[in-house]
Amino acid sequence: MEVLCPAIRKSMMMMVMFIILLLSCFLLEADFVQACTCLPKHPQQHYCDSDYAIRVKIFKQKLKLPNGKRYEINDPEIPDLPIEVLSQSRREWSGVIQKVYKGFEKLKHTTTVNIYSPFYDSLCGVGTLINDEIYVIMGTFGHGGLNFEFCDWHHSWKTITPKQRKGLRYWYAENCSCQIDTCGLQHPCREAEPNTLPTSCEWDAWHSRCTNQHTACVMTAQGCQWHQSKDLKQCLKSP
Repeated sequence: MEVLCPAIRKSMMMMVMFIILLLSCFLLEADFVQACTCLPKHPQQHYCDSDYAIRVKIFKQKLKLPNGKRYEINDPEIPDLPIEVLSQSRREWSGVIQKVYKGFEKLKHTTTVNIYSPFYDSLCGVGTLINDEIYVIMGTFGHGGLNFEFCDWHHSWKTITPKQRKGLRYWYAENCSCQIDTCGLQHPCREAEPNTLPTSCEWDAWHSRCTNQHTACVMTAQGCQWHQSKDLKQCLKSP
Protein backbone atom coordinates (compact mmCIF):
# COMPACT_ATOMS: atom_id res chain seq x y z
CA MET A 1 0.00 0.00 0.00
CA GLU A 2 1.37 3.31 -1.04
CA VAL A 3 2.22 5.74 1.77
CA LEU A 4 0.46 9.10 1.44
CA CYS A 5 2.77 12.06 1.17
CA PRO A 6 2.70 14.58 4.06
CA ALA A 7 0.95 17.24 1.94
CA ILE A 8 -1.95 14.93 1.08
CA ARG A 9 -2.26 13.73 4.71
CA LYS A 10 -2.34 17.34 5.90
CA SER A 11 -4.99 18.26 3.32
CA MET A 12 -7.19 15.32 4.34
CA MET A 13 -6.87 16.15 8.03
CA MET A 14 -7.85 19.76 7.35
CA MET A 15 -10.87 18.58 5.37
CA VAL A 16 -11.99 16.27 8.22
CA MET A 17 -11.55 19.07 10.77
CA PHE A 18 -13.58 21.42 8.55
CA ILE A 19 -16.42 18.89 8.28
CA ILE A 20 -16.45 18.35 12.05
CA LEU A 21 -16.49 22.11 12.65
CA LEU A 22 -19.32 22.56 10.13
CA LEU A 23 -21.40 19.83 11.76
CA SER A 24 -20.77 21.29 15.21
CA CYS A 25 -21.92 24.72 14.08
CA PHE A 26 -25.03 23.23 12.50
CA LEU A 27 -25.94 21.30 15.66
CA LEU A 28 -25.34 24.33 17.87
CA GLU A 29 -27.44 26.51 15.60
CA ALA A 30 -30.25 23.95 15.51
CA ASP A 31 -30.18 23.65 19.30
CA PHE A 32 -30.16 27.43 19.65
CA VAL A 33 -33.12 27.92 17.33
CA GLN A 34 -35.20 25.16 18.93
CA ALA A 35 -34.31 26.00 22.53
CA CYS A 36 -37.75 27.38 23.46
CA THR A 37 -40.47 24.76 23.85
CA CYS A 38 -43.66 25.42 25.83
CA LEU A 39 -46.11 22.85 27.13
CA PRO A 40 -49.75 24.03 27.15
CA LYS A 41 -51.17 25.20 30.47
CA HIS A 42 -54.53 26.50 31.64
CA PRO A 43 -54.52 30.21 32.67
CA GLN A 44 -55.31 29.20 36.25
CA GLN A 45 -52.19 27.04 36.36
CA HIS A 46 -50.15 29.89 34.89
CA TYR A 47 -51.46 32.15 37.65
CA CYS A 48 -50.80 29.68 40.47
CA ASP A 49 -47.27 28.93 39.22
CA SER A 50 -46.31 32.61 38.81
CA ASP A 51 -44.79 35.02 41.33
CA TYR A 52 -46.78 37.95 40.01
CA ALA A 53 -49.72 38.74 37.72
CA ILE A 54 -50.34 42.33 36.63
CA ARG A 55 -52.34 44.39 34.17
CA VAL A 56 -49.91 46.89 32.68
CA LYS A 57 -49.84 49.47 29.91
CA ILE A 58 -46.57 49.27 27.98
CA PHE A 59 -45.01 52.55 26.87
CA LYS A 60 -41.35 51.83 26.10
CA GLN A 61 -38.93 49.07 25.11
CA LYS A 62 -35.12 49.04 25.27
CA LEU A 63 -32.29 46.54 25.05
CA LYS A 64 -30.32 46.11 28.29
CA LEU A 65 -26.83 44.60 27.98
CA PRO A 66 -25.21 42.49 30.72
CA ASN A 67 -23.04 45.47 31.71
CA GLY A 68 -26.14 47.64 32.24
CA LYS A 69 -25.80 49.70 29.05
CA ARG A 70 -29.08 50.34 27.27
CA TYR A 71 -29.94 50.79 23.59
CA GLU A 72 -33.11 51.95 21.93
CA ILE A 73 -34.58 48.76 20.54
CA ASN A 74 -34.27 49.98 16.93
CA ASP A 75 -30.68 51.20 17.31
CA PRO A 76 -28.74 50.27 14.13
CA GLU A 77 -25.74 49.22 16.26
CA ILE A 78 -27.59 46.28 17.83
CA PRO A 79 -27.14 43.81 14.89
CA ASP A 80 -23.37 44.40 15.09
CA LEU A 81 -23.13 43.42 18.75
CA PRO A 82 -21.51 40.00 19.43
CA ILE A 83 -23.93 37.06 19.66
CA GLU A 84 -22.55 36.09 23.07
CA VAL A 85 -23.47 39.57 24.36
CA LEU A 86 -26.95 39.58 22.83
CA SER A 87 -27.65 36.08 24.17
CA GLN A 88 -27.14 37.46 27.70
CA SER A 89 -29.03 40.70 27.03
CA ARG A 90 -32.67 41.36 27.85
CA ARG A 91 -35.53 43.35 26.44
CA GLU A 92 -36.62 45.90 28.99
CA TRP A 93 -40.31 46.68 28.77
CA SER A 94 -41.43 49.73 30.75
CA GLY A 95 -45.06 50.07 31.73
CA VAL A 96 -47.61 51.59 34.10
CA ILE A 97 -49.34 49.12 36.40
CA GLN A 98 -53.14 49.34 36.26
CA LYS A 99 -53.91 46.35 38.49
CA VAL A 100 -51.97 43.85 40.61
CA TYR A 101 -53.60 40.41 40.73
CA LYS A 102 -50.70 38.61 42.41
CA GLY A 103 -47.49 39.75 44.08
CA PHE A 104 -49.17 42.67 45.83
CA GLU A 105 -46.78 42.72 48.80
CA LYS A 106 -43.82 43.47 46.52
CA LEU A 107 -45.69 45.74 44.14
CA LYS A 108 -48.12 47.62 46.40
CA HIS A 109 -46.10 50.87 46.28
CA THR A 110 -45.16 50.53 42.61
CA THR A 111 -46.79 52.33 39.71
CA THR A 112 -44.16 52.14 36.96
CA VAL A 113 -42.26 48.90 36.38
CA ASN A 114 -39.59 47.42 34.16
CA ILE A 115 -40.30 43.89 32.95
CA TYR A 116 -37.50 41.81 31.44
CA SER A 117 -37.45 39.11 28.80
CA PRO A 118 -34.54 37.44 26.91
CA PHE A 119 -33.58 39.28 23.74
CA TYR A 120 -33.64 36.27 21.44
CA ASP A 121 -36.91 34.53 20.56
CA SER A 122 -35.02 31.23 20.55
CA LEU A 123 -34.22 31.76 24.24
CA CYS A 124 -37.93 32.21 24.97
CA GLY A 125 -37.80 35.98 24.67
CA VAL A 126 -40.95 38.01 24.03
CA GLY A 127 -40.70 40.58 21.27
CA THR A 128 -44.34 41.13 20.38
CA LEU A 129 -45.63 43.65 22.92
CA ILE A 130 -46.83 46.94 21.44
CA ASN A 131 -46.39 50.37 22.98
CA ASP A 132 -49.59 51.93 24.39
CA GLU A 133 -51.28 48.51 24.54
CA ILE A 134 -52.56 47.00 27.81
CA TYR A 135 -51.50 43.45 28.73
CA VAL A 136 -51.92 40.95 31.51
CA ILE A 137 -48.46 39.51 32.22
CA MET A 138 -47.45 36.75 34.62
CA GLY A 139 -43.89 35.81 35.52
CA THR A 140 -41.25 35.58 38.22
CA PHE A 141 -39.37 37.94 40.53
CA GLY A 142 -35.58 38.10 40.33
CA HIS A 143 -32.63 39.33 38.28
CA GLY A 144 -33.23 42.92 39.26
CA GLY A 145 -36.93 43.11 38.49
CA LEU A 146 -39.95 41.38 37.00
CA ASN A 147 -39.21 38.66 34.47
CA PHE A 148 -41.32 36.80 31.97
CA GLU A 149 -40.71 34.54 29.00
CA PHE A 150 -42.62 33.37 25.97
CA CYS A 151 -43.99 30.37 27.89
CA ASP A 152 -45.43 32.64 30.60
CA TRP A 153 -48.96 34.01 30.23
CA HIS A 154 -48.98 37.38 28.43
CA HIS A 155 -52.12 38.45 26.63
CA SER A 156 -53.60 41.69 25.40
CA TRP A 157 -56.29 42.89 27.81
CA LYS A 158 -58.84 43.27 25.02
CA THR A 159 -58.59 39.53 24.20
CA ILE A 160 -59.22 38.35 27.77
CA THR A 161 -62.73 36.96 28.30
CA PRO A 162 -65.10 37.95 31.14
CA LYS A 163 -64.54 34.59 32.88
CA GLN A 164 -60.75 34.99 32.62
CA ARG A 165 -61.08 38.47 34.15
CA LYS A 166 -63.16 36.94 36.94
CA GLY A 167 -60.45 34.33 37.37
CA LEU A 168 -57.78 37.00 37.67
CA ARG A 169 -59.82 38.91 40.28
CA TYR A 170 -60.43 35.97 42.62
CA TRP A 171 -61.25 32.57 41.05
CA TYR A 172 -57.66 31.54 40.35
CA ALA A 173 -56.20 32.71 43.67
CA GLU A 174 -58.94 31.05 45.74
CA ASN A 175 -58.52 27.70 44.01
CA CYS A 176 -54.78 27.12 43.64
CA SER A 177 -55.24 24.06 45.91
CA CYS A 178 -57.01 22.42 42.97
CA GLN A 179 -54.48 21.03 40.53
CA ILE A 180 -55.15 20.99 36.80
CA ASP A 181 -54.19 17.61 35.43
CA THR A 182 -53.14 17.93 31.81
CA CYS A 183 -54.37 15.00 29.78
CA GLY A 184 -54.27 14.25 26.09
CA LEU A 185 -50.49 14.73 25.88
CA GLN A 186 -48.94 11.97 27.99
CA HIS A 187 -52.02 10.05 29.11
CA PRO A 188 -55.66 9.85 27.97
CA CYS A 189 -58.33 12.00 29.57
CA ARG A 190 -60.48 10.07 32.02
CA GLU A 191 -62.96 10.61 34.80
CA ALA A 192 -61.91 10.73 38.44
CA GLU A 193 -61.57 7.43 40.26
CA PRO A 194 -64.91 6.27 41.76
CA ASN A 195 -65.57 6.91 45.46
CA THR A 196 -62.72 9.44 45.73
CA LEU A 197 -62.91 13.19 46.24
CA PRO A 198 -61.21 14.77 43.20
CA THR A 199 -58.29 17.05 44.01
CA SER A 200 -57.77 18.11 40.40
CA CYS A 201 -59.61 18.84 37.17
CA GLU A 202 -58.87 16.95 33.97
CA TRP A 203 -57.76 19.41 31.29
CA ASP A 204 -57.70 18.27 27.68
CA ALA A 205 -54.65 19.96 26.16
CA TRP A 206 -55.84 19.28 22.60
CA HIS A 207 -59.32 20.80 23.06
CA SER A 208 -58.65 23.49 25.62
CA ARG A 209 -60.18 26.66 24.14
CA CYS A 210 -63.48 26.49 26.01
CA THR A 211 -62.01 25.64 29.43
CA ASN A 212 -59.23 28.22 28.96
CA GLN A 213 -61.60 31.04 28.13
CA HIS A 214 -64.74 30.32 30.12
CA THR A 215 -64.10 28.48 33.39
CA ALA A 216 -61.84 27.71 36.34
CA CYS A 217 -61.17 24.61 38.41
CA VAL A 218 -62.89 25.33 41.73
CA MET A 219 -63.23 23.55 45.06
CA THR A 220 -66.75 22.33 45.80
CA ALA A 221 -68.34 20.00 48.35
CA GLN A 222 -67.74 17.26 45.77
CA GLY A 223 -64.07 18.14 45.33
CA CYS A 224 -62.34 20.05 42.53
CA GLN A 225 -64.55 20.55 39.49
CA TRP A 226 -64.79 22.80 36.44
CA HIS A 227 -67.26 25.59 37.13
CA GLN A 228 -70.12 25.02 34.72
CA SER A 229 -70.69 28.56 33.48
CA LYS A 230 -73.21 29.50 30.82
CA ASP A 231 -70.41 30.67 28.53
CA LEU A 232 -68.62 27.33 28.92
CA LYS A 233 -71.74 25.35 27.99
CA GLN A 234 -72.37 27.51 24.95
CA CYS A 235 -68.73 27.18 23.85
CA LEU A 236 -68.81 23.38 24.17
CA LYS A 237 -71.92 23.24 21.98
CA SER A 238 -70.37 25.33 19.19
CA PRO A 239 -68.45 23.50 16.41
